[in-house]
Amino acid sequence: MGTLRASMTRFPVSRETLEEFRGSDGEKAPEPKDAERESATRKELDSEQNLEPDESPSTSGDQKKAKMVSSSKFSGTRQYSESYISFGFTFTGDANKPTPLCVVCGEKLANSAMVPSKLKRHLQTKHPSLQNKNADYFVRLRQNTEKEATFMRKTTKVNERALKASYQVAELIAKSKKSHTVAETLILPACKAIVEEMLGPEAAKEIAKVPLSDNTISRRINDMSADIESVVLEKIRISEKFALQLDESTDISGHAQLLANVRFVDGDAIRENFFFCKALPEKTTGEEIFRVTSEYLEQGGLKWENCTISTECLDWVRDPYSSVSVGGKDMTLQEQEELTELRQNRGFKLRFADLPLDSFWLDTAKEFPLLANKAILTLLPFSTTYLCEMSFSSMIAIKTKYRERLRAVDEELRVCLSSIPARISALCSAKQAQVAH
Repeated sequence: MGTLRASMTRFPVSRETLEEFRGSDGEKAPEPKDAERESATRKELDSEQNLEPDESPSTSGDQKKAKMVSSSKFSGTRQYSESYISFGFTFTGDANKPTPLCVVCGEKLANSAMVPSKLKRHLQTKHPSLQNKNADYFVRLRQNTEKEATFMRKTTKVNERALKASYQVAELIAKSKKSHTVAETLILPACKAIVEEMLGPEAAKEIAKVPLSDNTISRRINDMSADIESVVLEKIRISEKFALQLDESTDISGHAQLLANVRFVDGDAIRENFFFCKALPEKTTGEEIFRVTSEYLEQGGLKWENCTISTECLDWVRDPYSSVSVGGKDMTLQEQEELTELRQNRGFKLRFADLPLDSFWLDTAKEFPLLANKAILTLLPFSTTYLCEMSFSSMIAIKTKYRERLRAVDEELRVCLSSIPARISALCSAKQAQVAH
Protein backbone atom coordinates (compact mmCIF):
# COMPACT_ATOMS: atom_id res chain seq x y z
CA MET A 1 0.00 0.00 0.00
CA GLY A 2 2.85 2.36 0.78
CA THR A 3 4.41 1.75 -2.65
CA LEU A 4 1.11 2.38 -4.40
CA ARG A 5 0.57 5.67 -2.62
CA ALA A 6 4.09 6.77 -3.47
CA SER A 7 3.56 6.02 -7.14
CA MET A 8 0.34 8.01 -7.13
CA THR A 9 2.04 11.02 -5.62
CA ARG A 10 4.91 10.77 -8.09
CA PHE A 11 2.50 11.10 -11.09
CA PRO A 12 0.11 13.96 -10.25
CA VAL A 13 -2.69 14.89 -12.69
CA SER A 14 -2.18 18.24 -14.36
CA ARG A 15 -4.76 21.02 -14.19
CA GLU A 16 -5.26 21.01 -18.00
CA THR A 17 -6.06 17.29 -17.98
CA LEU A 18 -8.50 17.74 -15.10
CA GLU A 19 -10.31 20.57 -16.92
CA GLU A 20 -10.61 18.42 -20.02
CA PHE A 21 -12.05 15.63 -17.90
CA ARG A 22 -14.59 18.00 -16.30
CA GLY A 23 -16.90 20.49 -17.94
CA SER A 24 -16.61 24.22 -17.67
CA ASP A 25 -19.14 24.17 -14.78
CA GLY A 26 -17.30 21.49 -12.85
CA GLU A 27 -19.38 18.54 -14.08
CA LYS A 28 -18.32 15.53 -16.08
CA ALA A 29 -18.24 16.18 -19.81
CA PRO A 30 -20.79 14.13 -21.77
CA GLU A 31 -19.50 11.08 -23.55
CA PRO A 32 -20.56 10.31 -27.11
CA LYS A 33 -23.18 7.82 -25.94
CA ASP A 34 -24.60 10.36 -23.52
CA ALA A 35 -24.84 12.93 -26.32
CA GLU A 36 -26.78 10.46 -28.48
CA ARG A 37 -29.09 9.67 -25.58
CA GLU A 38 -29.67 13.39 -24.97
CA SER A 39 -30.51 13.90 -28.64
CA ALA A 40 -33.01 11.03 -28.55
CA THR A 41 -34.60 12.46 -25.41
CA ARG A 42 -34.94 15.86 -27.11
CA LYS A 43 -36.71 14.27 -30.09
CA GLU A 44 -39.05 12.38 -27.80
CA LEU A 45 -39.95 15.59 -25.96
CA ASP A 46 -40.61 17.30 -29.28
CA SER A 47 -43.00 14.49 -30.27
CA GLU A 48 -44.83 14.79 -26.94
CA GLN A 49 -45.47 18.44 -27.77
CA ASN A 50 -47.09 17.37 -31.10
CA LEU A 51 -44.15 18.78 -33.14
CA GLU A 52 -43.05 17.25 -36.40
CA PRO A 53 -39.50 15.80 -36.37
CA ASP A 54 -38.23 18.61 -38.57
CA GLU A 55 -39.89 21.33 -36.49
CA SER A 56 -37.37 22.77 -34.07
CA PRO A 57 -38.62 26.06 -32.60
CA SER A 58 -35.93 28.66 -32.25
CA THR A 59 -36.42 29.29 -28.56
CA SER A 60 -33.93 29.42 -25.78
CA GLY A 61 -33.46 26.56 -23.34
CA ASP A 62 -35.24 28.41 -20.53
CA GLN A 63 -38.29 29.16 -22.71
CA LYS A 64 -38.44 25.56 -23.91
CA LYS A 65 -38.24 24.26 -20.36
CA ALA A 66 -40.98 26.64 -19.16
CA LYS A 67 -43.18 25.60 -22.08
CA MET A 68 -42.77 21.90 -21.25
CA VAL A 69 -43.58 22.47 -17.58
CA SER A 70 -46.67 24.52 -18.46
CA SER A 71 -47.89 21.85 -20.91
CA SER A 72 -47.48 18.97 -18.48
CA LYS A 73 -48.92 20.93 -15.58
CA PHE A 74 -52.08 22.33 -17.12
CA SER A 75 -53.07 20.10 -20.06
CA GLY A 76 -51.59 16.66 -19.56
CA THR A 77 -53.21 15.54 -22.84
CA ARG A 78 -52.27 15.63 -26.51
CA GLN A 79 -54.41 17.78 -28.76
CA TYR A 80 -55.64 17.05 -32.28
CA SER A 81 -54.07 18.79 -35.26
CA GLU A 82 -55.87 19.15 -38.57
CA SER A 83 -52.75 17.86 -40.32
CA TYR A 84 -53.45 14.41 -38.82
CA ILE A 85 -56.20 13.89 -41.40
CA SER A 86 -53.42 13.09 -43.88
CA PHE A 87 -52.83 9.93 -41.79
CA GLY A 88 -56.55 9.08 -41.94
CA PHE A 89 -57.39 10.24 -38.41
CA THR A 90 -59.96 12.58 -36.94
CA PHE A 91 -60.97 12.79 -33.28
CA THR A 92 -64.00 12.00 -31.13
CA GLY A 93 -65.07 12.70 -27.56
CA ASP A 94 -64.22 15.75 -25.49
CA ALA A 95 -62.26 18.42 -27.35
CA ASN A 96 -60.11 18.97 -24.26
CA LYS A 97 -59.13 15.29 -24.24
CA PRO A 98 -59.65 14.04 -27.80
CA THR A 99 -59.53 10.39 -28.81
CA PRO A 100 -57.94 9.54 -32.19
CA LEU A 101 -60.49 7.96 -34.54
CA CYS A 102 -59.56 6.25 -37.79
CA VAL A 103 -61.91 7.35 -40.58
CA VAL A 104 -61.23 4.13 -42.51
CA CYS A 105 -61.93 1.37 -39.97
CA GLY A 106 -63.44 3.39 -37.10
CA GLU A 107 -60.88 2.16 -34.57
CA LYS A 108 -60.25 4.39 -31.56
CA LEU A 109 -56.78 4.83 -30.10
CA ALA A 110 -55.67 6.18 -26.76
CA ASN A 111 -54.95 9.87 -26.34
CA SER A 112 -51.27 9.00 -25.91
CA ALA A 113 -51.27 7.84 -29.56
CA MET A 114 -52.08 11.37 -30.77
CA VAL A 115 -48.64 11.77 -32.38
CA PRO A 116 -47.77 11.60 -36.09
CA SER A 117 -45.50 8.58 -35.76
CA LYS A 118 -48.14 6.37 -34.12
CA LEU A 119 -50.94 7.53 -36.40
CA LYS A 120 -48.78 6.88 -39.45
CA ARG A 121 -47.85 3.45 -38.10
CA HIS A 122 -51.56 2.56 -37.83
CA LEU A 123 -52.14 3.63 -41.44
CA GLN A 124 -49.16 1.64 -42.72
CA THR A 125 -49.94 -1.55 -40.79
CA LYS A 126 -53.76 -1.63 -40.95
CA HIS A 127 -54.37 0.09 -44.30
CA PRO A 128 -51.19 -0.23 -46.39
CA SER A 129 -53.08 0.26 -49.66
CA LEU A 130 -54.13 3.77 -48.56
CA GLN A 131 -50.82 5.11 -47.30
CA ASN A 132 -50.17 6.96 -50.58
CA LYS A 133 -53.57 8.68 -50.59
CA ASN A 134 -53.63 12.45 -50.15
CA ALA A 135 -55.45 14.35 -47.42
CA ASP A 136 -58.48 15.12 -49.64
CA TYR A 137 -59.30 11.42 -49.82
CA PHE A 138 -59.49 11.10 -46.04
CA VAL A 139 -61.45 14.36 -45.78
CA ARG A 140 -64.13 12.84 -48.02
CA LEU A 141 -64.17 9.70 -45.89
CA ARG A 142 -64.65 11.81 -42.77
CA GLN A 143 -67.52 13.74 -44.34
CA ASN A 144 -69.27 10.51 -45.37
CA THR A 145 -68.87 9.11 -41.86
CA GLU A 146 -70.34 12.26 -40.32
CA LYS A 147 -73.31 12.16 -42.72
CA GLU A 148 -74.01 8.52 -41.85
CA ALA A 149 -73.85 9.28 -38.12
CA THR A 150 -76.22 12.24 -38.52
CA PHE A 151 -78.67 10.10 -40.52
CA MET A 152 -78.61 7.35 -37.89
CA ARG A 153 -79.22 9.83 -35.07
CA LYS A 154 -82.11 11.40 -36.95
CA THR A 155 -83.63 8.00 -37.76
CA THR A 156 -83.30 6.82 -34.17
CA LYS A 157 -84.93 10.01 -32.89
CA VAL A 158 -87.87 9.59 -35.29
CA ASN A 159 -88.28 5.95 -34.24
CA GLU A 160 -88.30 6.88 -30.55
CA ARG A 161 -90.92 9.57 -31.11
CA ALA A 162 -93.07 7.19 -33.14
CA LEU A 163 -92.86 4.58 -30.37
CA LYS A 164 -93.87 7.09 -27.69
CA ALA A 165 -96.74 8.37 -29.83
CA SER A 166 -97.93 4.78 -30.26
CA TYR A 167 -98.11 4.34 -26.48
CA GLN A 168 -99.94 7.64 -26.05
CA VAL A 169 -102.56 6.72 -28.65
CA ALA A 170 -103.03 3.29 -27.04
CA GLU A 171 -103.58 4.95 -23.66
CA LEU A 172 -106.22 7.26 -25.12
CA ILE A 173 -107.99 4.31 -26.75
CA ALA A 174 -108.06 2.38 -23.47
CA LYS A 175 -109.38 5.36 -21.50
CA SER A 176 -112.09 5.98 -24.10
CA LYS A 177 -113.06 2.25 -23.97
CA LYS A 178 -112.88 1.92 -27.76
CA SER A 179 -111.88 -0.99 -29.96
CA HIS A 180 -108.20 -1.33 -30.87
CA THR A 181 -108.95 -1.13 -34.59
CA VAL A 182 -110.06 2.49 -34.24
CA ALA A 183 -106.40 3.56 -34.27
CA GLU A 184 -105.76 2.21 -37.76
CA THR A 185 -109.20 2.88 -39.23
CA LEU A 186 -109.94 6.33 -37.82
CA ILE A 187 -107.17 7.99 -35.78
CA LEU A 188 -104.29 7.50 -38.23
CA PRO A 189 -106.23 8.57 -41.37
CA ALA A 190 -107.64 11.58 -39.51
CA CYS A 191 -104.18 12.66 -38.30
CA LYS A 192 -102.69 12.27 -41.78
CA ALA A 193 -105.49 14.32 -43.34
CA ILE A 194 -105.16 17.12 -40.78
CA VAL A 195 -101.36 17.27 -40.90
CA GLU A 196 -101.20 17.11 -44.70
CA GLU A 197 -103.66 19.99 -44.98
CA MET A 198 -102.02 22.13 -42.29
CA LEU A 199 -98.31 21.28 -42.59
CA GLY A 200 -97.88 19.64 -45.97
CA PRO A 201 -97.33 16.13 -47.41
CA GLU A 202 -93.83 15.71 -45.95
CA ALA A 203 -95.17 16.05 -42.41
CA ALA A 204 -97.95 13.58 -43.23
CA LYS A 205 -95.31 11.02 -44.17
CA GLU A 206 -93.84 11.34 -40.68
CA ILE A 207 -97.27 10.68 -39.14
CA ALA A 208 -97.54 7.46 -41.15
CA LYS A 209 -94.46 6.11 -39.35
CA VAL A 210 -96.35 5.73 -36.05
CA PRO A 211 -97.20 2.00 -35.55
CA LEU A 212 -100.94 1.79 -34.79
CA SER A 213 -102.04 -1.67 -35.90
CA ASP A 214 -104.58 -3.69 -33.91
CA ASN A 215 -101.98 -6.05 -32.43
CA THR A 216 -99.60 -3.17 -31.68
CA ILE A 217 -102.23 -1.28 -29.67
CA SER A 218 -103.02 -4.48 -27.77
CA ARG A 219 -99.36 -4.97 -26.85
CA ARG A 220 -99.01 -1.34 -25.78
CA ILE A 221 -102.02 -1.64 -23.46
CA ASN A 222 -100.65 -4.85 -21.94
CA ASP A 223 -97.28 -3.16 -21.33
CA MET A 224 -98.88 -0.16 -19.64
CA SER A 225 -101.14 -2.38 -17.54
CA ALA A 226 -98.18 -4.41 -16.26
CA ASP A 227 -96.29 -1.22 -15.43
CA ILE A 228 -99.24 0.30 -13.54
CA GLU A 229 -99.80 -2.96 -11.66
CA SER A 230 -96.18 -3.11 -10.49
CA VAL A 231 -96.31 0.52 -9.32
CA VAL A 232 -99.57 0.00 -7.40
CA LEU A 233 -98.30 -3.15 -5.67
CA GLU A 234 -95.08 -1.39 -4.70
CA LYS A 235 -97.00 1.56 -3.23
CA ILE A 236 -99.23 -0.80 -1.24
CA ARG A 237 -96.20 -2.62 0.16
CA ILE A 238 -94.75 0.74 1.25
CA SER A 239 -98.08 1.78 2.78
CA GLU A 240 -98.35 -1.57 4.62
CA LYS A 241 -102.04 -1.05 5.43
CA PHE A 242 -104.72 -1.20 2.73
CA ALA A 243 -108.47 -1.71 2.29
CA LEU A 244 -110.29 -3.72 -0.39
CA GLN A 245 -113.64 -3.30 -2.10
CA LEU A 246 -114.96 -6.32 -4.03
CA ASP A 247 -117.87 -6.64 -6.43
CA GLU A 248 -119.02 -9.64 -8.45
CA SER A 249 -120.66 -8.82 -11.78
CA THR A 250 -121.60 -10.55 -15.02
CA ASP A 251 -120.32 -9.38 -18.41
CA ILE A 252 -122.13 -9.37 -21.76
CA SER A 253 -121.20 -13.01 -22.45
CA GLY A 254 -122.68 -14.21 -19.15
CA HIS A 255 -119.36 -14.90 -17.38
CA ALA A 256 -118.91 -13.84 -13.77
CA GLN A 257 -116.18 -11.25 -13.17
CA LEU A 258 -114.71 -10.25 -9.80
CA LEU A 259 -113.87 -6.53 -9.70
CA ALA A 260 -111.60 -5.27 -6.92
CA ASN A 261 -110.53 -1.77 -5.91
CA VAL A 262 -107.89 -0.89 -3.34
CA ARG A 263 -107.37 2.06 -1.01
CA PHE A 264 -103.98 2.82 0.54
CA VAL A 265 -101.75 5.60 1.86
CA ASP A 266 -99.71 7.25 -0.88
CA GLY A 267 -97.45 10.02 0.38
CA ASP A 268 -99.54 12.73 2.02
CA ALA A 269 -102.95 11.43 0.91
CA ILE A 270 -105.07 8.30 0.79
CA ARG A 271 -105.40 7.02 -2.76
CA GLU A 272 -107.98 4.65 -4.18
CA ASN A 273 -107.24 2.77 -7.37
CA PHE A 274 -108.45 -0.09 -9.55
CA PHE A 275 -106.91 -3.34 -8.32
CA PHE A 276 -107.87 -6.27 -10.57
CA CYS A 277 -110.58 -7.98 -12.59
CA LYS A 278 -110.59 -11.79 -12.51
CA ALA A 279 -112.94 -14.33 -14.03
CA LEU A 280 -114.84 -16.54 -11.57
CA PRO A 281 -116.00 -20.13 -12.07
CA GLU A 282 -119.66 -20.93 -12.60
CA LYS A 283 -120.36 -21.13 -8.87
CA THR A 284 -119.68 -17.66 -7.51
CA THR A 285 -119.50 -18.64 -3.87
CA GLY A 286 -117.78 -16.68 -1.12
CA GLU A 287 -115.14 -19.39 -0.95
CA GLU A 288 -114.23 -18.92 -4.63
CA ILE A 289 -114.12 -15.13 -4.24
CA PHE A 290 -111.79 -15.51 -1.25
CA ARG A 291 -109.59 -17.98 -3.16
CA VAL A 292 -109.19 -15.71 -6.22
CA THR A 293 -108.45 -12.69 -4.04
CA SER A 294 -105.96 -14.61 -1.89
CA GLU A 295 -104.08 -15.87 -4.95
CA TYR A 296 -103.71 -12.34 -6.31
CA LEU A 297 -102.55 -10.95 -2.95
CA GLU A 298 -100.00 -13.75 -2.62
CA GLN A 299 -98.65 -13.14 -6.13
CA GLY A 300 -98.28 -9.44 -5.32
CA GLY A 301 -96.47 -10.05 -2.04
CA LEU A 302 -99.35 -8.75 0.12
CA LYS A 303 -100.81 -10.23 3.30
CA TRP A 304 -104.35 -10.41 4.61
CA GLU A 305 -103.30 -9.18 8.07
CA ASN A 306 -102.45 -5.79 6.53
CA CYS A 307 -105.95 -5.46 5.10
CA THR A 308 -107.99 -3.26 7.41
CA ILE A 309 -111.76 -3.41 7.91
CA SER A 310 -113.31 -0.78 10.14
CA THR A 311 -116.98 0.05 10.68
CA GLU A 312 -116.43 2.48 13.55
CA CYS A 313 -117.72 6.01 13.31
CA LEU A 314 -115.53 8.19 15.50
CA ASP A 315 -116.49 11.84 15.83
CA TRP A 316 -113.01 12.92 16.90
CA VAL A 317 -111.60 11.60 13.59
CA ARG A 318 -114.06 13.67 11.59
CA ASP A 319 -113.46 16.83 13.66
CA PRO A 320 -110.94 16.64 16.51
CA TYR A 321 -111.64 20.29 17.48
CA SER A 322 -115.38 19.92 17.93
CA SER A 323 -116.69 20.30 21.46
CA VAL A 324 -118.81 17.15 21.12
CA SER A 325 -116.03 14.96 19.70
CA VAL A 326 -114.49 13.50 22.81
CA GLY A 327 -112.46 10.35 23.15
CA GLY A 328 -114.46 7.30 24.12
CA LYS A 329 -113.76 3.96 25.69
CA ASP A 330 -112.07 2.82 22.47
CA MET A 331 -109.08 5.09 23.13
CA THR A 332 -106.13 4.31 25.36
CA LEU A 333 -104.77 6.76 27.90
CA GLN A 334 -101.85 7.73 25.62
CA GLU A 335 -104.22 8.34 22.69
CA GLN A 336 -106.40 10.56 24.85
CA GLU A 337 -103.32 12.54 25.93
CA GLU A 338 -102.29 13.04 22.29
CA LEU A 339 -105.82 14.17 21.41
CA THR A 340 -105.69 16.75 24.22
CA GLU A 341 -102.30 18.04 23.02
CA LEU A 342 -103.59 18.21 19.43
CA ARG A 343 -106.54 20.37 20.44
CA GLN A 344 -104.20 22.79 22.19
CA ASN A 345 -101.91 23.08 19.14
CA ARG A 346 -102.95 26.20 17.22
CA GLY A 347 -100.76 25.39 14.20
CA PHE A 348 -102.50 22.08 13.52
CA LYS A 349 -105.87 23.76 14.05
CA LEU A 350 -105.09 26.15 11.20
CA ARG A 351 -103.95 23.24 9.00
CA PHE A 352 -107.19 21.38 9.73
CA ALA A 353 -109.12 24.20 8.09
CA ASP A 354 -106.97 24.11 4.93
CA LEU A 355 -106.19 20.41 4.37
CA PRO A 356 -108.43 17.48 3.43
CA LEU A 357 -109.24 15.18 6.33
CA ASP A 358 -106.93 12.34 5.27
CA SER A 359 -104.04 14.73 4.51
CA PHE A 360 -104.48 16.39 7.91
CA TRP A 361 -104.14 13.13 9.84
CA LEU A 362 -101.17 12.04 7.74
CA ASP A 363 -99.59 15.42 8.50
CA THR A 364 -99.95 14.86 12.25
CA ALA A 365 -98.40 11.37 12.19
CA LYS A 366 -94.91 12.56 13.18
CA GLU A 367 -95.97 14.42 16.34
CA PHE A 368 -98.98 12.31 17.31
CA PRO A 369 -98.24 8.83 15.91
CA LEU A 370 -100.70 6.80 18.01
CA LEU A 371 -103.63 9.12 17.38
CA ALA A 372 -102.86 9.56 13.68
CA ASN A 373 -102.47 5.81 13.08
CA LYS A 374 -105.86 5.12 14.66
CA ALA A 375 -107.48 7.86 12.58
CA ILE A 376 -105.89 6.63 9.32
CA LEU A 377 -107.07 3.05 9.94
CA THR A 378 -110.56 4.45 10.42
CA LEU A 379 -110.44 6.50 7.20
CA LEU A 380 -108.78 3.83 5.05
CA PRO A 381 -111.85 1.68 4.18
CA PHE A 382 -114.05 2.79 1.28
CA SER A 383 -116.80 5.18 2.25
CA THR A 384 -118.77 4.92 -1.02
CA THR A 385 -119.32 2.40 -3.82
CA TYR A 386 -118.68 4.98 -6.56
CA LEU A 387 -115.44 3.43 -7.83
CA CYS A 388 -116.97 -0.03 -7.82
CA GLU A 389 -119.96 1.13 -9.86
CA MET A 390 -117.69 2.96 -12.29
CA SER A 391 -115.61 -0.21 -12.74
CA PHE A 392 -118.72 -2.21 -13.60
CA SER A 393 -119.93 0.44 -16.08
CA SER A 394 -116.50 0.53 -17.74
CA MET A 395 -116.43 -3.26 -18.06
CA ILE A 396 -119.82 -3.20 -19.79
CA ALA A 397 -118.62 -0.46 -22.17
CA ILE A 398 -115.39 -2.31 -23.00
CA LYS A 399 -116.79 -5.81 -23.42
CA THR A 400 -119.71 -5.17 -25.75
CA LYS A 401 -121.48 -7.69 -27.95
CA TYR A 402 -119.00 -6.81 -30.69
CA ARG A 403 -116.05 -7.56 -28.39
CA GLU A 404 -117.51 -10.33 -26.26
CA ARG A 405 -114.51 -12.57 -26.97
CA LEU A 406 -112.12 -10.05 -25.45
CA ARG A 407 -110.01 -11.77 -22.80
CA ALA A 408 -107.71 -8.97 -21.63
CA VAL A 409 -110.44 -7.22 -19.63
CA ASP A 410 -108.15 -6.82 -16.62
CA GLU A 411 -105.50 -4.96 -18.66
CA GLU A 412 -108.07 -2.75 -20.40
CA LEU A 413 -109.74 -1.75 -17.13
CA ARG A 414 -106.45 -1.06 -15.35
CA VAL A 415 -105.27 1.42 -18.00
CA CYS A 416 -108.77 2.90 -18.25
CA LEU A 417 -109.51 3.39 -14.54
CA SER A 418 -106.13 3.73 -12.84
CA SER A 419 -105.39 7.09 -11.24
CA ILE A 420 -101.69 6.21 -11.53
CA PRO A 421 -100.46 6.74 -15.11
CA ALA A 422 -98.12 4.36 -16.88
CA ARG A 423 -94.45 5.32 -17.12
CA ILE A 424 -94.41 5.59 -20.91
CA SER A 425 -90.90 7.05 -21.13
CA ALA A 426 -89.49 4.12 -19.16
CA LEU A 427 -91.38 1.64 -21.35
CA CYS A 428 -90.02 3.28 -24.51
CA SER A 429 -86.43 3.20 -23.26
CA ALA A 430 -86.76 -0.54 -22.58
CA LYS A 431 -87.88 -1.28 -26.15
CA GLN A 432 -86.18 -1.02 -29.53
CA ALA A 433 -88.02 1.63 -31.49
CA GLN A 434 -89.30 0.70 -34.96
CA VAL A 435 -91.45 2.68 -37.34
CA ALA A 436 -94.44 1.46 -39.30
CA HIS A 437 -93.75 0.22 -42.84
